[in-house]
Amino acid sequence: MSVSILVLCELSQAHRDILLQRYRPHFAVTPEQRQAAVRTCGAAFEAVLTLGLHGLRADEMDAMPQLRLIACLGAGHEGVDLAAARARGIVVSNGRGANDECAADHAMGLW
Repeated sequence: MSVSILVLCELSQAHRDILLQRYRPHFAVTPEQRQAAVRTCGAAFEAVLTLGLHGLRADEMDAMPQLRLIACLGAGHEGVDLAAARARGIVVSNGRGANDECAADHAMGLW
């Protein structure tokens, strides 16, 4: 059985297609969709894909008893309640360093 994922950020169609092939994603990118997904389907989600700024709150984690992973695209995780995740044994990951070379190249190009 595949993993049920709540996706809280915009993704390209190609990335959405990959998730659809490998997992059971639920896309909820607006605040209204997010609230409805957590309220109605929260018990099923095992992972959340988000951005650091979008994060995930403790009350949302409470509604997801099966949640094991919060994956933040990009380097940040500032919007994730880390203490709440830690207390629940939920792993929080991010993409720290994924854009280092591109950012450095861009900075040098601007200089």
